Amino acid sequence: MLSWLWGRRRAAAPARGAPEVLAEAFAHHQAGRLADAQAGYQAVLALDQRNFDAVNLLGVIALQSARPGDAAELFSRAVDISPQNAAAHNNLGEAYRRLGRYEEAIASLGRALACNAEYAEAHFNLGGALRRLGRTEEAREAFSRAATLKPAFTEAHLRLGETLNALGRAEEAIVALRAALELAPDLAEAHGSLGSALRDAGRLDEALVSCQRAVALKPDSALAHLNAGNVLRDKGFHDEAIASYRTATTLDTDFAEAHNNLGNALRDRHRLDEALASFERALQLNPGLAEAWLNVGSVFCRLRRFAEAAEVLRGLVARKPGFADAHLELGNALMAMGEQAAALASYREALTHDPESAVARWSLAMSQLPAVAATVADQERARDNFAAELVELERWCESRGAETTARAVAVQQPFYLAYLEGDHRELLSRYGRLCSKLMGAWQSAAGIEAPARITRAEIRIGIVSAHIHDHSVWNAIVKGWLSRIDRSRFDVRLFHLGVANDAETALAKTLATHYSYGRTDWREWAPLILGHQPDVLIYPEIAMDPTTAKLASLRLAPVQAAAWGHPLTSGLPSIDYFLSAEALEPPAGAEHYTERLVRLPGLGVCLEPQKIAPRDVDLAALGIRDGVPLLVCAGMPFKYTPRHDAVLIEIARRVGECQFAFFTPQPPELAQRMRHRLERSFADVGLDFAAFGVWVPWQDRASFHGLLSQADVYLDTIGFSGFNSALQAIDCGLPVVAWEGRFLRGRLASGILRHMKLDQLVADATAQYVEIAVKLARDAAYWGEVRERMIASRDGLYGDAEPVRALERFLEDAIRK
Repeated sequence: MLSWLWGRRRAAAPARGAPEVLAEAFAHHQAGRLADAQAGYQAVLALDQRNFDAVNLLGVIALQSARPGDAAELFSRAVDISPQNAAAHNNLGEAYRRLGRYEEAIASLGRALACNAEYAEAHFNLGGALRRLGRTEEAREAFSRAATLKPAFTEAHLRLGETLNALGRAEEAIVALRAALELAPDLAEAHGSLGSALRDAGRLDEALVSCQRAVALKPDSALAHLNAGNVLRDKGFHDEAIASYRTATTLDTDFAEAHNNLGNALRDRHRLDEALASFERALQLNPGLAEAWLNVGSVFCRLRRFAEAAEVLRGLVARKPGFADAHLELGNALMAMGEQAAALASYREALTHDPESAVARWSLAMSQLPAVAATVADQERARDNFAAELVELERWCESRGAETTARAVAVQQPFYLAYLEGDHRELLSRYGRLCSKLMGAWQSAAGIEAPARITRAEIRIGIVSAHIHDHSVWNAIVKGWLSRIDRSRFDVRLFHLGVANDAETALAKTLATHYSYGRTDWREWAPLILGHQPDVLIYPEIAMDPTTAKLASLRLAPVQAAAWGHPLTSGLPSIDYFLSAEALEPPAGAEHYTERLVRLPGLGVCLEPQKIAPRDVDLAALGIRDGVPLLVCAGMPFKYTPRHDAVLIEIARRVGECQFAFFTPQPPELAQRMRHRLERSFADVGLDFAAFGVWVPWQDRASFHGLLSQADVYLDTIGFSGFNSALQAIDCGLPVVAWEGRFLRGRLASGILRHMKLDQLVADATAQYVEIAVKLARDAAYWGEVRERMIASRDGLYGDAEPVRALERFLEDAIRK
């Protein structure tokens, strides 16, 4: 904000008419004829070298002509001529501000205010310089002072509102911005800033009205379209947000923030390659845009390119050490790679810079459990550490608001607890109570009432799952239930929380009364599900998806049940029943759940054969030797615990020359950590793991079946069994060795085998497991006998509708109760 003041201090008019020349030049200046004005001012200086007005106004022209360096030189001369002139110091400060010399600007503006403390424009310019230096609270004081001194100063109210919003004081910002709009009702920038403040206050409908008003007033404003896109994205209108951001980038192709936010909206739609391109464009335009670097790291994480994510994020925190969100995302990438200690350090660093980050606090507690532990002692310590951190998390959440803590619930879950030995009911009960308490507080604050039973002809069932596609949960559990349920008595509605969409998804749509898809936020899903008024909600796999876990922590139906897509109690008091199976549960299974256990007959599901044609696989190309027993170990790396390395070692000793085939999933770092541990374990007993273990790239299903068809033994994982993988081995006629654990999660393959009357393949002790594996690997006649029995009995696994009939009876009974 410049001062055009003149006539304040002039030398006595020379005889050659300097005052007249100055007045004529100033008239040109006011009329916008800058060249004529400049010539006139220079003519005055030819007559009077120390004419303050001519020097000062030449400085004004220099700033108007985007020559701040020349302006600063001229204003310095003006200050030298009139040291007590507040306008000269103000103008010099503004020139320094435009040059980016903010400390010098603040000093000059301070001198202006020393000359005239009531100088509103100087307070305003001081606020702008302070804001650029990040001294936001001081900037607020300066803008507030300007607006108080000059109540009709529209821009002062505008900048005050924007600064208040930057300080997180959205409601005060709204007041200031409305004051600006009272002075200038058609000021598009003020409407846009008001929309941003309303958005930050959570008043999204009002925010959208303001942002759309800004667009209507100034349709060629890229910023107006950006602000509208931000609100549309928050409201879940992702396609509309994408359109707004694209308009912003079209109007201003060099608008880095618009490209960045377009990437965010594309990421919401899981269009990850397009999102990455938008973030990279933003960084081409502004390499210092920290948010874009963070978003690149986030997309790499979603693409499971965790090592690249970690590299980007490490670079970001090196450049901006106080960026809490970057430390948080780096922790996520490191945790996914199994670098637990480094991940925990990153979460703690995030909390150092943002102690109120509920997401970082939650992640720190959940990440006490390692993906791939190095030793048994590490696993035992992990459980104790998780228990202790859970107590601290409860205390931390007690003093925080419902919205803040609800955002954090289940961003990470104690997923890896399932792979530790022991009964975790009490620990998960504590975790579940916390989740339900926090989500329940949000539900109450949001005014979402718990549902009541509505009497109708049919029972309305909602199935809430992130995996309504070709996935183990769909294939093993949901598909068979949905295919066989009596549609004359049950109205089934699918709520697909995930992003994958394939032929199985298309089939699911034909089997359901209603199908919902495409929402990305639990705050959208909760009222949508509640609006369908389900009698029963079934969550097939609560612990495998954050949005699912958040919703399961709420009460959205009179009856709510979990199933064994993740075969462990949810611990949630909001879940009433756990749907399991007679063949999979131990006699005392009910003691392992906070929910009421429901044992459906047999395997509890109605399976259909996959009918996959095996693809020819070149075993030699995969590093698999010909002529030696091949034992397939197809579990994910986190299923292999250090406690059971000795089982593989003993099998290797007993069989002699053989190969264990492991598979490398994404991220590959977990497999690498497991391989290194096995190398140490084998070396400790004088064996070379490389002589026994081979790591095979992750295979598509047809290739996996091709490999299974050429193998000799399938070794089920101990402690956390495999269901779908065991079925695939059986389909390929490959004998399975299964361990029957103490809990459901350790009895999935053994339950299948016992259901097939193949009890001789089931072990409940280490020596027995080793004995079965060795006999199958070395005794060809026995292997052939087992294979024949397996092939003869496997058809009995499929098409069993009795579990579905039992499920129907359970649902009717649960509703009556």
